[in-house]
Amino acid sequence: MVGGYESDNHTVGFFNDITGSAVPEPATWAMMIIGFGLVGSAMRRQRLALA
Repeated sequence: MVGGYESDNHTVGFFNDITGSAVPEPATWAMMIIGFGLVGSAMRRQRLALA
């Protein structure tokens, strides 16, 4: 069931028609973990350079 008020590019209402997967694919997890690792190492390197 889809309902609500739509104006221009905004919709106010409710949607019960949810599609997609709830669990990300393994490649998504890998990219996220690698990204967090890179950000963490960059922050650590910056902190060591300031000291």
